[in-house]
Amino acid sequence: MPSGSKIIIVCSHLIGRARATCEFARRLVADGQNVSFVAPKRVHKHLEQLGKRIVEIDEFKLGGPTASRRSGLRDFLPSARRARLREMQAHLDIGKLEQLIETEVPDLVLIDFEMHPHIIAALGTGARVALFTDIFITRPSATSPPVHVGIVPGAGQASKVRRAWAQLWLSARKKRLKRWKSTAGADYLNLLRLMAADRKVPLNRLTTRWWWQVPFAWDGLPLLIMQGRAVDFSAPPHQNMHHVGPMVPEPTPASPEDRAVLAIAEQAKSDGKRVVYITFGSL
Repeated sequence: MPSGSKIIIVCSHLIGRARATCEFARRLVADGQNVSFVAPKRVHKHLEQLGKRIVEIDEFKLGGPTASRRSGLRDFLPSARRARLREMQAHLDIGKLEQLIETEVPDLVLIDFEMHPHIIAALGTGARVALFTDIFITRPSATSPPVHVGIVPGAGQASKVRRAWAQLWLSARKKRLKRWKSTAGADYLNLLRLMAADRKVPLNRLTTRWWWQVPFAWDGLPLLIMQGRAVDFSAPPHQNMHHVGPMVPEPTPASPEDRAVLAIAEQAKSDGKRVVYITFGSL
């Protein structure tokens, strides 16, 4: 984007993602862009160091809101379902973001890829929207198995990988049907469909339900992945997915704690043992 572009970044309550977002924003500012944040109060201290404006919004449950009460037979009526969905929508802090976008008229709105209601709201204003994440995506393919199975991709494994994806897809559909029945259709997916219809956002054209993300993945919008390409499994390239590299501050010199960890690993190696090293943000 040209220098001086106005960018609004909408961040979730996840602290690790907020820290990565702040580093990405720092690089945008260094490139001459005009950045401001929209984020829950919990992560403001991780964004304030950049010295940019932060607009507070309510904390959003990334798994989506749930119906406030159990459903009965009467709730299955279409009119009752719509009323419950609109009640759920009213509890989302969406109007503030829509008003901000319409007032500021940014060149780009960059949003956490799991904040589906906010993405739909931004698209409904006609703004240019892109998404970001700090985790790898693992798109379904014969060379990229689901991350929860013990399949190592490689020669002769394609059929096992495809079968694992099919099983995951069927499991997701069963869970979706169970949620639909328990809520009389007042579930997260139908809430998003209602929001999209109200704002004339072509949800089916911009999303896919064939990937592992719930309730869908955005494959029709640019997605910036704050990881290196090598971190993910191999998969055919996608025109809207861009690995921009890990968003961490410049490394600092090794500390005594680093040397202590290294000593433990070296001792384990000399003893013939293995070490599994896990850091914050590991998945």
